[in-house]
Amino acid sequence: MIRPRRDHSETMPAHARAPRRAARAPDGVSVAETTRTRAEVLSVDMAAGQVMMRDLATGETFVHRPPAEMSGAIGVQPGDVVEALRTRAITAWHAEGTDETGSTESEVVSTQASAGGSPAMVGGKLTRSVMRFVVWNDKTDVAVFSSPEGNVVRYHLTNDEARAFVASLDEGDPIEVEISDTVVVKLVE
Repeated sequence: MIRPRRDHSETMPAHARAPRRAARAPDGVSVAETTRTRAEVLSVDMAAGQVMMRDLATGETFVHRPPAEMSGAIGVQPGDVVEALRTRAITAWHAEGTDETGSTESEVVSTQASAGGSPAMVGGKLTRSVMRFVVWNDKTDVAVFSSPEGNVVRYHLTNDEARAFVASLDEGDPIEVEISDTVVVKLVE
């Protein structure tokens, strides 16, 4: 069962690593990252639901797999230039009064839009779950969790607040997690 996130007035510790069992562990953490990419569309495979693109700044080729609802919605084709703004966030907090991990719930939303007179698409996915903490390696900054479905999930933590939160957990502790991924794609040329 997923409960709404509580607002916490406590501030997170500023140090990079908390002791294994901090006297005053943070109740939760939220980390977000936003990237902007301008890319040329190299190919569109509607059957596979993927678009191959080349980042115009780095020359790196990558495959974008938008949610099925977004595929082809702005009518991109090879040679088109798109601009994408992507925000990924993860919020985790101590699960209260539960030993059950339940199941993972996901919601996908998308809609057509217009940005500066150009066709655009806004899409996002929100995933909620109660996971079990397995282990934290403070040398590699990797935290390992198990999902309700039994999958092993590894996160490389690059944020001091996230490291402090994970360092406060004991093996088997349940934590509630929300992962959001929002993308705005605009046809530029």
